[in-house]
Parts: sequence; structure tokens; C-alpha cells
Amino acid sequence: MQRMKSFSLGTLAVGAALIVGQIFAMAPAGAQMAPPPAGPCAQGRFGKALNLTAEQKAQAKAIFKATREQVKQVLTPEQQQGLRAYFAKERGAIFQSLNLTPAQQEQVKGIREAAKAQVQQVKANTSLSPDQQKAQIRELRKGAHQQIMQVLTPAQKTALKGAVRNEIRMHHPIRAAFKSINLTADQQAQMKAIRTKAMADFRAILTPEQAQKLDSFMKAHHRAA
Repeated sequence: MQRMKSFSLGTLAVGAALIVGQIFAMAPAGAQMAPPPAGPCAQGRFGKALNLTAEQKAQAKAIFKATREQVKQVLTPEQQQGLRAYFAKERGAIFQSLNLTPAQQEQVKGIREAAKAQVQQVKANTSLSPDQQKAQIRELRKGAHQQIMQVLTPAQKTALKGAVRNEIRMHHPIRAAFKSINLTADQQAQMKAIRTKAMADFRAILTPEQAQKLDSFMKAHHRAA
């Protein structure tokens, strides 16, 4: 079965939202391949645990977006491609573990191919601005994800959630992915600086109570891992 480029698997979707895993070494299950609108940590279980306000979610989104762009500037095109390939492999492995029937595989393949064709049409539409293209592509992939979820049985959906939660808890794909692209010493230093600033920026939008929850949540996560 072809690997699911347009299927979102939470932590593995961090392949597109690289910095989230680098900042927090974790991320909740998402609902689409593109980074979720309010930032994975801001709108998932991480955000729920902190009870972020709508304004804080918007601020977190801006922080994550800016940080992802900084990371992209640090990585070479080859390294970025290496990360995409790594996460595609991880997504494929998890999806294959669901043991789809031949009929399900054909349905998923059709959904994926249709979404890919629609994405290409959007990219070729020069009347759209880059931001408009990104927004439309995000919606197309979200729709494809929803269609794919309808193909899965309840048991397969449960198995998928369990697999994703395990990846989130262990967060090995994030570490292994970045290790696989052989960052130079200079790149590692730049990533550390970006990570430190991103965390400081995120903490700055939190109340004292939320910051305390953040510390407790991350300590608990690292103990579990």
C-alpha cells in the first residue's frame, strides 16, 4: 500500500510542523497533515491541559509559525526532504499496522489520489496568493483525512489512536528524524537557540498558574517516557 502523505497521524505530522516536537518533544494527535490552525500543542491535549484562551491560542500559533520558519532556514533542502521522507515512512508503518482490507486500501488510494490532484490544481492557480493556496490545501487535506477516517472500522480507529498516543509518549520519531539528517554542530547550536527562544516566548503568554501546569505536565511526560 502506498504511504499516506495526506494522512495525519499526530506526532508524525510534526514532519510538517517540525519545531513543535523540537520545543516540547511531544505533540497531540492532529486532524490533518498540515499544522493545525491553532498550533498542535495549543489546540490539542497540551492546550487543553493549560486551558488556553482564544487569544493565547492565536499567540501560540504565531510563535509556532515563526519558529517553524526559523527552523527551515537552518536546514538545507536535502535535510528538509530527509525529514519528510522519514515521517512518510513512519506514517506508512503505522497505517499498515491497521491491516486494511483490499477494499479499504482501494478506497484510501482513491481518496489520496483525488486529494493530490486537487492540491496540484490549487498550486497551479496563480490567481491565489501563497497564503490562500496554503489555506485551501490545508482544507483539502483535512477533508481527505475525514474521508479516510470514514473508511476505517471503529476497531481500526481505536488502534490508530493507540499507536499515535504511543508515538507521542515515546516521541522517538522526533528525535530519530532529526538524528537521521545529520545536523552539523553549528546547526545543532542554532536549533538549541531557536528552541530556547520559542519556549521563552510561549511561557511569556501564559499566566503563572498555566506556567506551573506546563512545568508539571512536561515533568510527568518525561517521567513516562
